[in-house]
Amino acid sequence: MKKSIFIVVGILIVGGSVWLMNRPKSSPAVATETAGPAATVAVGETVQPAPVAVAMREPAEKARASAAPVAAPAPVVEEPKPADANAAAVARMVDLLVSPQTEFRDKQKTWLQLRESGQLDRVIAELKQRAASNPNAAEVPATLGEAYFMKIPGTTDYNQRGMLALQADQSFDDALQRAPDNWEAQFMKAMSLSYWPEGLNKGSEVIERFTALINQQEAQSPRPEFAQSYLLLGNQYQKAGNVEYAHAVWQAGATMFPGNAELRGKLAGK
Repeated sequence: MKKSIFIVVGILIVGGSVWLMNRPKSSPAVATETAGPAATVAVGETVQPAPVAVAMREPAEKARASAAPVAAPAPVVEEPKPADANAAAVARMVDLLVSPQTEFRDKQKTWLQLRESGQLDRVIAELKQRAASNPNAAEVPATLGEAYFMKIPGTTDYNQRGMLALQADQSFDDALQRAPDNWEAQFMKAMSLSYWPEGLNKGSEVIERFTALINQQEAQSPRPEFAQSYLLLGNQYQKAGNVEYAHAVWQAGATMFPGNAELRGKLAGK
């Protein structure tokens, strides 16, 4: 008998535990009300819980956040890049250097300014672009050759100096292929060759080029820069040990350009 009671009690305990575990969990009620008077429930009838009205209160921060308007992100505006005033100035100088109307002495002053200000690399880049867009203009490769030549004094690496000399010489050749009578390309090529080492035996070519250039000049109206051809040809004869020829060339130049101080100085032995 006792054993039967224990079995029944155990069944009741287990069943109660199972019901407690499986019964629906209700949210905490803030306000409840019944739908009417209490009803009589028969034994064994399942009791349905009365409907419960639950009012959930949102946190104040969440409420304010949902009520506040959401601002649209500001558009990203790229600031315009400032114009490169230095590049524009270099372009203007290149315009001056390639122009046949610019006097030779003014070009030499401009070259000195560009070298002193460290702008020769930018000039070379500008001239390369112009050569690509206008391959038939002799003035562009002639000026490019001068830019390479002007870089040589500021270069201490002898290999680099040799490379610049070759680039200058090739540029002058390109200009002369387009315009064989281009005075500036002829003069600069002959002058640059006069600085090459004696072991390369360029002396004879320098004399030939300056002699041909002087013959061309004498068929044209005199220009102040023509005096430089007489000066450098005389220097080349002097370097070769032919002093008599050197004086003869300097005298011819001084007769043609009596106001040239360098030629007068050569004749005076200075």
